[in-house]
Amino acid sequence: MSTPQTRKCPKCNAVCPSIGLFCPKCGFSFSSVNKNINKFNKIKPPPPPIKNKPDATKENPEGKSAEKLEKHLRIRQKVAEEMLATEKSYIKHLDAVCDKYLSPLRQAIEDGRPIISAHDVQMVFSVISVLRDLNRKFLADLEPLIQNYTLETELGKTLLDFAPYFKMYTQYVNAHENDKVQAYLRKLDTTAPNSAFKTFCYDTAKAEMTLPLPALLITPVQRIPRYRLLVAEYLKHTEPSHRDYGDLERALDKIKETATIINEAVRRQQQRNTVVELETKFTSNPKFVSPSRIFKKQGPLIKKCRADDRKYEFFLFNDLMVYGRVAGKDRYTLHKRIPIDQVLTFGFLRLLVKTIKIRRSISKSFLNQKINTLSK
Repeated sequence: MSTPQTRKCPKCNAVCPSIGLFCPKCGFSFSSVNKNINKFNKIKPPPPPIKNKPDATKENPEGKSAEKLEKHLRIRQKVAEEMLATEKSYIKHLDAVCDKYLSPLRQAIEDGRPIISAHDVQMVFSVISVLRDLNRKFLADLEPLIQNYTLETELGKTLLDFAPYFKMYTQYVNAHENDKVQAYLRKLDTTAPNSAFKTFCYDTAKAEMTLPLPALLITPVQRIPRYRLLVAEYLKHTEPSHRDYGDLERALDKIKETATIINEAVRRQQQRNTVVELETKFTSNPKFVSPSRIFKKQGPLIKKCRADDRKYEFFLFNDLMVYGRVAGKDRYTLHKRIPIDQVLTFGFLRLLVKTIKIRRSISKSFLNQKINTLSK
């Protein structure tokens, strides 16, 4: 015969049968104890899976920590969102150029009241309307991918498809950086004389609340280098095992080629702008501007003359040397021009002395001055 099971009452410590619901001595209810025990022993359901949580075995063959991998994924998504946001902003600028400036100027020509000629319209705006159509299509393909972004989202194919068409930007940049276009846009400077074109651009920017026209026209010049930075950053935070990695690499290579061409065109124009700026520093027009002329150095030198030595400010170009007298702060009076092709010797003598010597056999003139450097 088995021994009946008992339990101790938690209130009065009396020994009670295990099958009873109440303590026979104090009346304590054992049901409240059973309820707490059941609540404590209740098995909680597993937490829901995290959306897009990276699989360490699938996405992380190199053994990176899960936290570091998730950080890369967050940055990658942030870069993609920045690409989308800047693309929308960029197209708004293109819309402003085409709808608020280009279209009214063309309409004025058709109405027989031209503000500027059709030739000047084409020269200033070039193929910007074609670029707008291209980027509208690019945005239409890019936006749904980034709005529904997941770990498996592939942007590389879209970028690779459009990268060859981005070469059209080189045509626009070469036109925009042309000396004639830059001179035309300088007519819009606040210090330039008033003109119908200047008044139209000022009134349009004020009424439509847009950027000034020169600021809008330079945005396509800046766009391809911007793509290069964004795609490079996106690729940096993409695992080599990702299916998108190869397309991203190829797209970046093509974008880099176009960006290099654009940067070189901008660099050449900046060099030409420096030559134009130097012209304005002389009391008379020295006519420095030339398509292939590049400014190199500037600095003071002493010209050795028969009677005495004279100090001049020298300006060195790739094909020309000019010197003149100082006529005030950043003002000079032209004295002489020396084409580089007439110079027989141009070299540095002893490095310790740091002496520059230039000799022309035609006029027997000699220049000799100890200096440390020629300022840029």
